[in-house]
Formats: sequence, C-alpha cells, structure tokens
Amino acid sequence: MIDRVTPAVIAVVCGVLLAVLLFVPFVAREYRWRGGLGAGRMLVVLGFVVHCWALMTYTLLPLPEVGPGFCADPGEYAPQLAPLDFLAASGGVGALMRDPMVGQALLNIALFVPLGMFVRHLFRTGRAGTVAIGFATSLLIETTQLTGVWFVYPCAYRLFDVDDLLMNTLGAAFGLLLAPVLELVGGKAPTRPMTPRPVTAKRRLLGMACDVAALVLTGAALHSGVVAVLLLATGAPSMVLPDPAQALLNAWLPGLLVLVVPTLVGSGGTLGQRAVLLRPALPDGVLPGRPRLLVRVFFGSGQYVLLVGFADLGPSEVNRLAVGFALLSAVAVWFTAEHRGISAWLAGLSMMDTRMPRSKFRKRKGDPFTPGETILVGSLPTFEPGGRDLRDLVDPRGVGAHRRSDR
Repeated sequence: MIDRVTPAVIAVVCGVLLAVLLFVPFVAREYRWRGGLGAGRMLVVLGFVVHCWALMTYTLLPLPEVGPGFCADPGEYAPQLAPLDFLAASGGVGALMRDPMVGQALLNIALFVPLGMFVRHLFRTGRAGTVAIGFATSLLIETTQLTGVWFVYPCAYRLFDVDDLLMNTLGAAFGLLLAPVLELVGGKAPTRPMTPRPVTAKRRLLGMACDVAALVLTGAALHSGVVAVLLLATGAPSMVLPDPAQALLNAWLPGLLVLVVPTLVGSGGTLGQRAVLLRPALPDGVLPGRPRLLVRVFFGSGQYVLLVGFADLGPSEVNRLAVGFALLSAVAVWFTAEHRGISAWLAGLSMMDTRMPRSKFRKRKGDPFTPGETILVGSLPTFEPGGRDLRDLVDPRGVGAHRRSDR
C-alpha cells in the first residue's frame, strides 16, 4: 500500500524549518517590497514553501536501498513516451473509472494545482508564464526520476511518464484559474511600499519576534560551528562545551551581534526593528545618542539575553525568569503609549517608521513639537501627536519643506 502520509509530514516539517531559517530576511524583504506584512501573507508564503517540499517528497520518496539486483531489469522503469497512454489501456467507461492509472493521473493534476495558484499570486506571472513554470517544474521532476536523482543511483527507480508531464501542466493551468482565491487570504499587490505606516503593536511584536529568531539562529550557528571545529581538531566522537562557553555562544555573543552592534550603527535599531523599518527616536524625531540607545537595549532584549546566558551558568529557574520578562515586554508593547514598550519608556524614546522624513527646519536640536503642529517635507506629511491632517495643504509640486501650526 502506498504511504501518502509520511511524505506530507516530511514536507510540513521541512517547510516549517526552512521558514524559520528565512523568517528575518523574508520579513525585511516584505516591508521593503510591499510596505508591510500581514498574517494572511505569511500563511500563503508558508503554504508555498510546504508545497514545494511536497512536490519533492511525493515524487522522490521513499529512496530505495541499492542491492545486488537493483538494476537487474533495465526495462522495469523504461520511459513511457506515449501521450495519454493510461486512457488507451483502460477500456470502457466503467473500467476507466476503476482504473488506478486514471486515479494516479487525477492525483498528478491535483498535486500541481496549488503550484499554479502560488506562482500566479506570489510572483504575478502571466498566464503563459505560470503554465510554463508548471511544465518546467514537472519536467525537472521527471528528469530527476529518469536519471536516478541525477546519477546518485546507478539506474532509474521511478518511471519517466509523459502523461505525468501533461497532467502536471494541466494542474498548473487549473491553479492559474483559481489563483484569485489566494487574494482573499494573502492580499492584493502592494501600492506605494515606501509610504510611512503607523507604528502598531503587531508591528512592534513582529520586530521582537525577528530579534528572537535572529538570536536563536545565530547562537545555534556559533555553537554548532565551534563544536564542529573542536571535533575535527580533537577527533573526539562527541563534545559538550563547558557552561561559560555555552552562555557565551548561545546568548551573549549573539546578543552582541544582533542587538548591540546594530544599535550603535546607523539608525539605532536592532536587527528586528530594522527588518520592520522601525527606529528609536527622541520626541522631536532626532536620532538619540548612544547612551540612550544602550539603555533601551539593556532594559529590553538585552535583559532577556543576559538572563538566558545566566541560565546556562546557574539554576535552570532563571530560564523561567527570562520567559516571564519576555512576556511582560510583549504585553507592555500593547499598553504603553505609542507602543513604546518598557525599554523605550525607560529611555525616554519612542519608535517611528524609518520611511518618515526627518525635518531639518527646527529651531534647534531637541526642540519639541507644539500641540497641533505638523511638519511637511516636500509633498509627504509627517503627523505628530495632536497634529491635524494637512494633506490638503501639501504643495502638489513637492517643492521645499514647510512648518505649519494651527491658528
């Protein structure tokens, strides 16, 4: 009996792992190309990644073991090059409905319907391009089967079937017609991605999630790299690093690379904040000095990193304290003014969109905005708390910058 569950489980697991590895670059790319990122968009992209894995697992697994009689019958997997051969071999209508080869053809169509939908929706390809990508993908799979996974195996272990090629391409064409359904979940094509967006709690939490993902992946890479080098140097079968080394590689050094270094360079945001196009700012929008930035990092993500590192050195209960602090910080983002969170509140900072223009027309550095005041830079308004919507006063030619206040 054909196992159809195991390939699906492998596809989901591998897809989720790949999504975690690419999470931060994906978020950064979406904010720069689309202007933002919603849950529906993430769900659609995750579905596409899982489906790509499913195409491989369902067409190549299980991998066979090579034994003495592996290639004993060269004609067992000879290419099937007659189009629609499964119809000719089925007989009448009743036999056609009961023929397992017909069921296999329908499964080949169904397997490629999501591919057509995803390609059309995510990459905005044309009709011919979507069908061509479906055909090329199927041809790659069939060629991989014909060559024994590109000569990894001494002969083919699956059948190259031109009917599979035709049915897969047909499935991609059907998916092309169903692609508009994904717009109900993943949204439509972006407009004006470089227009500033509001600083919301969800956006702040997404930036924090990017920081955590970057910390975990950086720590895992550093720890694995050091262990691999030591194993090669010593020839030992296994190795466990001492607790101080684990604290350094798993928490403190990643914190320095992901949190502190980006904070001291450029816009002053952490890696996660940069991914979602946020930066810390003083109340007047000026970039804070480094002492304030370091205070914000220390009482924010840096505190979590320190606690995680101390958990490797001391009692495991410190991990609970670290998790509690992370949850408290996440909740504070919802309830603090302007979604600043604990660390920005303690440092006297706020968060602003990096696409927001920085005014150069202030009386002096640190001059706060008065209530009801708005800065207009070119044709793009910047709205401060208490300001009113002055879009109707924006110079449509985008010339110069203006400072206005309520009369």
